Amino acid sequence: MMEQLEDIDYADDIALISQRHTDMKEKLLELDEKARKTGLKINVKKTKSLRLNHTSGATFTFRQDTIEQVQDFAYLGSTVSTEGGTDQDIHIRIRKAAGVFNTLRPIRQSTKLSLNTKLRIYNSNVKSVLLYGCETWRVLK
Repeated sequence: MMEQLEDIDYADDIALISQRHTDMKEKLLELDEKARKTGLKINVKKTKSLRLNHTSGATFTFRQDTIEQVQDFAYLGSTVSTEGGTDQDIHIRIRKAAGVFNTLRPIRQSTKLSLNTKLRIYNSNVKSVLLYGCETWRVLK
């Protein structure tokens, strides 16, 4: 039996997934009810809506507030986008790693550090930024 992914929860970050607008409203109301029982509440200003393959321009509301419609958002350090692939996330990771690499220029140019030390710094600082979340990337070849 194949199970469907209903939502993604991690600490205080939750991504609700639904195929229909009405189902999403129900999930959000249920989440709000359970959160309130534990003394928590949903911050509508931090809540975003992302729609895939949807042509309707209808806004999504929670209570009296309109939830911002976005084309992409960050979830646990990865980018989720309407394009559905991982290309955008990979390009962002490459840019972030390039920024760290450039920041480490004085270390790379230092004559006082051994090559082994420089490689350890590169592996721990640049490669970790580049490969963060890579286990979720789509493999094409």
